[in-house]
Amino acid sequence: MPVQYFSAEQCYWLDNQIDMYKYCDEHNDLVDFWTSLFEIFFTCWPEHEVLFPDGPAPQDFTEEQRQAVDKAVVTRKHRLHAWFHDQRTLHTDALEGYVPFTIVSTHDHTMVLQVEEAFVNLDIAANELDVEGVGSDVEAGGSG
Repeated sequence: MPVQYFSAEQCYWLDNQIDMYKYCDEHNDLVDFWTSLFEIFFTCWPEHEVLFPDGPAPQDFTEEQRQAVDKAVVTRKHRLHAWFHDQRTLHTDALEGYVPFTIVSTHDHTMVLQVEEAFVNLDIAANELDVEGVGSDVEAGGSG
């Protein structure tokens, strides 16, 4: 049986990010994807709590403990990369099941999330917009 590097809760959350990963991969925008994913993941599941569940607060860590956490974070990032690489072939529908959200603030192991509005690709001509003057200017050859 393979080693489980992620909890059931983490796997559930990660699974919901696969479609966004694929979307960002297709649009060559993985830098922002990884930045956001790591920020959210390590805010929700701090690595120091895995290493030192009953240990001191991070500000009270020894240098050795800090180095251990830093090394564990690097290892976890590699595992996250590998997990997404392995999983992306199992999912085919872009953005299905993805719930985009932004971290608004974090404090004392709680997080405030803001759900982002879903976007829809619409092919609308300027004359169909409900903006006064835009449609007629475009139709007349103006610059908008």
